[in-house]
Amino acid sequence: MDRISNPTPPFFIGLSNLYLILTNTLLSKLGLYDGPLKFDIPEDTKIVLNGFMEAVENAGRDDVANLRSSLCRKDLDRSTRLLWEDTLKQFYSRYGYRFEEGVLNADHLIVKFAFISYILRDSADALSMGDKEKFRERLVVLHRFINVHILPMIRDCDSAIIKSIRPIISFTLSLLRDIVIGESY
Repeated sequence: MDRISNPTPPFFIGLSNLYLILTNTLLSKLGLYDGPLKFDIPEDTKIVLNGFMEAVENAGRDDVANLRSSLCRKDLDRSTRLLWEDTLKQFYSRYGYRFEEGVLNADHLIVKFAFISYILRDSADALSMGDKEKFRERLVVLHRFINVHILPMIRDCDSAIIKSIRPIISFTLSLLRDIVIGESY
């Protein structure tokens, strides 16, 4: 996928929509969503989205239900696993993100994708309002979140679904690095 030299609010809304599609596709597999799966997304992401859709279609319900970092991450010891859920809930809450507890665990990939979508949309809103400080702060949070919570899952979880999201995560991280580290804004 190509690099984006000057991302705009509509671009970030499109990227947020991509993560919303990932979220809703997985929810559909669990029978928890039956709404639309089509939203405007960046053109460069459409090809890798097809790979994800195919991986989900070929996966079983249990495969999707078990997409939890506490189940597959090798770097989490027993005591960390016990605290992982509360740690994530606190992290989400700090940034205003709420999810319906009791349906999915906070460490489920679906909840993580929904959080990423939420932060990207919040970033787009900040950028459209000219609040470059909040825009950058949200992207720093997202960069940290992906590095701490998504990359270890990609590294440790042996699942076709996880493998299919690697290009999307790589694209997102590349964009974030350009903005956060490269100080594009």
